[in-house]
Amino acid sequence: AADNIGNGTEGWLADGYMEIDDTDGAAGPYLSGDLGSGLSGTITVTGDLTAYDSILIGLKYGNPHIDIVWGVFEIAGVGDYLWSTTGQNNLSHTVLYGREGVNEVPLPAAGFLLLGGLGGLALLRRRSK
Repeated sequence: AADNIGNGTEGWLADGYMEIDDTDGAAGPYLSGDLGSGLSGTITVTGDLTAYDSILIGLKYGNPHIDIVWGVFEIAGVGDYLWSTTGQNNLSHTVLYGREGVNEVPLPAAGFLLLGGLGGLALLRRRSK
C-alpha cells in the first residue's frame, strides 16, 4: 500500500505536476479499467509516459455534494493498480498527474574547443606586446 500524499489540490501541485488524464468515470488516453464505480477494482495505466519523471494517481470517492474524499499516490508508471475504498461511497473519478523531467543539456565538445581557441588568442596577444 502506498502513502496518500494529498487530498485534492495540495502542495504537490506546486511542485510542477500537471493533469495529464481526468476520467470522470470514462476511459481516457492513459487510464482505463474500473474508473468510476464500485468499492474496489483495477485501474490500468497505459501509454508513453517517458516525458514524466514522476507520476501520481488521484482517486476521488464520495457523494459529490457531501463527504468528498481524495487519495493521491505516486505510482511507478504503466501497469495495473488495485484500489478499494473503506466506505459506502463509490469511486467517483480518477486523475493522472505527471511532472515533466528536467533534461540536462550537455555542453557540446565545440564549447571546449571555442574556449581553448579564445585562450590561445589571448596568449598570442599577450606575447605580441
